[in-house]
Amino acid sequence: MAEAARSAPKRCVGARKDGTPCTATVMGAGTLCYAHDPTRSAERDEARRKGGANSATRARVDRLVPATLRPMLGSLLDALDEVHAGELDPRQASAMASLAGAITKAYGVGVLEERLTALETAQGGRGERVNFPDAGKVSAVAHAHGEALTRAVPSLPG
Repeated sequence: MAEAARSAPKRCVGARKDGTPCTATVMGAGTLCYAHDPTRSAERDEARRKGGANSATRARVDRLVPATLRPMLGSLLDALDEVHAGELDPRQASAMASLAGAITKAYGVGVLEERLTALETAQGGRGERVNFPDAGKVSAVAHAHGEALTRAVPSLPG
């Protein structure tokens, strides 16, 4: 009987908000669980802060948008705010968005090209390329759009 009592987990002596007994397991020598232990209040606050920061829109965008496109996204978000405040002509913001779309498409083509090359190499292929008639134009168009966006938004790294 004493053996069974020693192996049973200790339960928290705290109460839930509704007054019912807490059923969480106590870790360590204390009598309270993580949620009820007043000495761990700062630790809980920090965990909440970290959890909130990692679920914030900014953190999600940082995980989803490639680092090379983040400055462009920042400029577009600034332009949106400026249009809303009446500080920027909506036509100029529309032109910026159009150029950004072209840059993003060109970037996507470059990423796919790199991935395709890596797959071909991993498969032991000879790395031969199929030359599409417009393949050279993609790079030229992307370069031209990048220069135009840099001129339209001087704050972007050029």
